[in-house]
Amino acid sequence: MQKQALVSVIIPVYNRLDCLKRAIASVNEQEYTNWELIVVDDGSEIDIAGYVVTVKSKSANPVHFFRQQNQGPGIARKTGLQLAQGKYIQYLDSDDEILPQKLSRQVALLEAYPDAVMCYCPSVSVGPEGGESPRKFSDQYEPDLLKGALEWRRWHTSSCLWSYPEKSIAYWSKYYNGEDVLHDVGVGIHIRKVLYDSEMMVRAHQGVEQVSGKPPTKARLEKLKQALFDVRIECYHLLKEYNLLSNKIYADPLSERFFQGGLQLLKLHSLAKGLKSLGYSIITSRYYIRTVFTMGGILLALLTGTAFPNLFSMYFKLYRKITPEKVNFRRAV
Repeated sequence: MQKQALVSVIIPVYNRLDCLKRAIASVNEQEYTNWELIVVDDGSEIDIAGYVVTVKSKSANPVHFFRQQNQGPGIARKTGLQLAQGKYIQYLDSDDEILPQKLSRQVALLEAYPDAVMCYCPSVSVGPEGGESPRKFSDQYEPDLLKGALEWRRWHTSSCLWSYPEKSIAYWSKYYNGEDVLHDVGVGIHIRKVLYDSEMMVRAHQGVEQVSGKPPTKARLEKLKQALFDVRIECYHLLKEYNLLSNKIYADPLSERFFQGGLQLLKLHSLAKGLKSLGYSIITSRYYIRTVFTMGGILLALLTGTAFPNLFSMYFKLYRKITPEKVNFRRAV
């Protein structure tokens, strides 16, 4: 009998021990048995190591632990990837859980189609009170990784099983928001083919802190502003470097991201970055009505500054009413 390929399950965590216990329990319940667990403690203020040591003592599978200074979810995943020995990589956010059949089904698909770089499945969001709702667009199959990442990331981070031909294409960055989109764009530049399993196999719990530690409110807001602009700019330069900006299916969804991000930055009183983002939206747009609305957004910002932030939300709502979902992807400001 052929030996199962090793899957490396990487869990970044900051403080949330109860969530981590649930995530690790879901790994232990997998039908697929050949996995290793890598827990990356992103500078927690509580004892994560003690619990992981207990898990390791009871596990028949390899369990590894690494602690680093708080650097955000992307760098924590990068650290885990550097330690990973598996053929396949499963990133699992510490507030999520994967259902027992996930690894076995997705490994089988990737083994059958070795030219694919990733397989994903639908996921549900679980609210603080236990209510469930499907993740937006996660029930739709997009076979092109780059197109899907730029339009609307249909997959939750925990819903993907990755098969990198080499680890260096996994572009994990320092950002606290949008680091997953930038990763997918960085990988999709090189390999596009994605597989899909229609079975819902991920429960993403909401109402708790993000994958890594949140800095104080003011600092967190500044990190959000930085990511809203810088992640899109990095995507732009990646597409430019690989001569993909002339391709509408990649340039136009990036334009939509610049437009939405620009209005959101203006709402957050970041005038200079908001105007720059809208400028990039015009440069990359292949959709006439968006270009007109973007120019209107620039005019609105020049006339009012950021004195009336809700104006930009109202403006985007008007834009959404006029444009089809395939253009605006139900984004909000």
